[in-house]
Amino acid sequence: MTPLYKRLILIALIFSFNYILAQNVGIGTTNPTEKLHVNGDLRINGLAGTANRLVITDANGVLTAVSTTGAAGEVLTSDGL
Repeated sequence: MTPLYKRLILIALIFSFNYILAQNVGIGTTNPTEKLHVNGDLRINGLAGTANRLVITDANGVLTAVSTTGAAGEVLTSDGL
């Protein structure tokens, strides 16, 4: 394979990846409306456990499980952070 041919293939791959990465990706949908659009159930192993829990996101988009344990009759509130 000639060096020019290798360069042309590399340039084509770079442009292809840039095009693909600029597009929205859909799982279970043919018309994604966000960078990652999941139509269906989602499982995140890092959040798996034996009980249901509340999950929040911070300003950086990091998901965190929140402890919701409390006494019977207490109400869960949030300060909006």
